[in-house]
Amino acid sequence: MLVIHGVLDNAGAFDNLIPYLPQNFYYICVDLPSHGKSSNFPLTLPIHTIDFVVPIRIVADFFKREKYIAMGHSLGGQLFMFFAQLYPETISKVILLDSMYLFPFDENMFLDIAKSGFDRLFRLLEQGQTPKVIYTYEEAIQKLINGRDHGQMTRFAAEPLVKRMFEKVGENKYVMNIDSRLKDRFYPSGTMGFLVKVHRRKPVNCPVLILLSTDRSLDYLFEPLYKFYVENGYEIHKYEGHHDMHSTNPEFIASFIVKFLLKNKNKL
Repeated sequence: MLVIHGVLDNAGAFDNLIPYLPQNFYYICVDLPSHGKSSNFPLTLPIHTIDFVVPIRIVADFFKREKYIAMGHSLGGQLFMFFAQLYPETISKVILLDSMYLFPFDENMFLDIAKSGFDRLFRLLEQGQTPKVIYTYEEAIQKLINGRDHGQMTRFAAEPLVKRMFEKVGENKYVMNIDSRLKDRFYPSGTMGFLVKVHRRKPVNCPVLILLSTDRSLDYLFEPLYKFYVENGYEIHKYEGHHDMHSTNPEFIASFIVKFLLKNKNKL
């Protein structure tokens, strides 16, 4: 089972969830490039969302399994739906945690998004390596909790993330390893209408579980795609809660996932 985190998170995002999932599955959790303990993408290039398809394919090829169940939170879920369209022969099921698909935008947003990404890249190239801020462990925890611009981070959820997001450089001294290009990464260009057409041309035909929180402020953008997912028979559950429920309330989220994972097994 391949497991991928959201943007600016890392594999630690699933430390609290996996103990509640069936232990007869083999869970492969990785830090995407420019996240956690993985190497950054080359500094001279902007980061495009679909660049992450490459490491996912590399990991899948490395473990040499015939098929994988794919579970992703946020960006991880977006990538897996896209990956399942590209390589349907490698994916047997998809689980989306507060996620649907690659983010849409129209022609009015395209140049602004592109310029923001390039401007950040050029600033980084001009500034070079800047000294990193040193935090105590408690300051690192609080920075992660207070800096969350979506969801509701708790200490219980933050501690596994901090282990991979911060590097210890001395006695109770930590520096944050974050690639700031992630904040202005490029998305595939396309309106929601375009993305729905892509799905109609090549839908994900394996079983799909989608868990959506009531705290999603941009749901209106995905309404046409949501309707297509309903038409296509995907299992969709909306729950009272926020974006990070998989790590703050793992037992609750696990209850949906366990039923989905074992559904076909119980029929055999």
